[in-house]
Amino acid sequence: MDNKFECDLTRDLLPIYLEGATCDESNHFLQNHLETCEECRAICELMREELPADIMKVHRPKRRRRLHAVGKLTLFVIAYLIVVIMFLYAFGHIFVYGF
Repeated sequence: MDNKFECDLTRDLLPIYLEGATCDESNHFLQNHLETCEECRAICELMREELPADIMKVHRPKRRRRLHAVGKLTLFVIAYLIVVIMFLYAFGHIFVYGF
């Protein structure tokens, strides 16, 4: 790879790398590049100093919200009512207009 391309790619990935949100392959690439490129390593150190301390902690993905029992029951009742209304409409249509 072209060294300029590697530097550009590294600089694009550094913010998410420092937050701990890059994959293992990206981490490996960045670590290798930072070992060999003084300019990118200096930029990395500056970015590391500017980040708040709590970002440097282990990155944890956001938890998905789960529906509580009441929410699940509400969705089930709504779905059931929709099905009942569809059947009533179909049978009403058949009753009035025939097949």
